[in-house]
Amino acid sequence: MSKAKLLAAILVATALLGSAFDGLVSAEPPSPSALTGTVTSPAEGAMEGVLVGAKKVGSTIATWVVSNAQGQFSFPRDRMEPGKYSISMRAVGYELPKTSVDVSAQPTQLDLQLNKVNNSKLALQLSNAEWILSVPGTPQQKSMLGGCVTCHTLQRIMFSRFNADEMAQVIQRMTMHTNNSSPMHPWSHP
Repeated sequence: MSKAKLLAAILVATALLGSAFDGLVSAEPPSPSALTGTVTSPAEGAMEGVLVGAKKVGSTIATWVVSNAQGQFSFPRDRMEPGKYSISMRAVGYELPKTSVDVSAQPTQLDLQLNKVNNSKLALQLSNAEWILSVPGTPQQKSMLGGCVTCHTLQRIMFSRFNADEMAQVIQRMTMHTNNSSPMHPWSHP
């Protein structure tokens, strides 16, 4: 066999072998996601930064992911085994109707439509940090609120019906409590 024929045979064999491997390499791998979807609302459209949680029925562990700029979220396959999951979310100013989904071995799609809440429900959703950011005052004045959160949430203060004089008495009384106090079990300094 001449060198030219041998070289041509090697090239043909390499091309055939390459195309066979190409089929194996480009075969679509199994989806790395168990549950995917998009978070939207009529007011905002696609919503970025929404925390989406999934908790398997009967479990005490929830897995959380965050929606991207297009409102898309994706739970990794290695964090969700097949089963029924309750879905929850955190996006201040919005609520999700009670939602659950059956996750199988195949990728599951679930789109979430959030609804705006009224102002009274909005106030119930705020964390202590969000309360501190939203109240008027200087940073120094706001920092005083940080001492209140060891015993109760700031929501308790913000929904108080005390006037300024009554609140001053409450604050004076609260300074007498230790850090491990709670509204149900107040502990005073000795």
